[in-house]
Amino acid sequence: MKTPYNQSIICPALIGRVPQLDALRQCIDAAGSGRGMVAFVSGEAGVGKTRLITEATAYALAQGCQVLRGACFPHDAASPYALFVDLLHTQFIR
Repeated sequence: MKTPYNQSIICPALIGRVPQLDALRQCIDAAGSGRGMVAFVSGEAGVGKTRLITEATAYALAQGCQVLRGACFPHDAASPYALFVDLLHTQFIR
């Protein structure tokens, strides 16, 4: 069976990350009621960070939240603000 190039092949089920997704949803709900939150997600390559954040982002957007997202990489270790620079860059300089 061929998958068209424009069709996502991401598994529709999030596997093994229910507690982490619940924690992120609680942060989103708290932020929605006026108690700001920052969530830091880290882990080894391939453990599902992007998939988890994709689910949390979908939940936040469904709640009417504005989502800002940044990333940092091992070579960013010399710059403690690399994450925030990336976040602001993706938000304001597309």
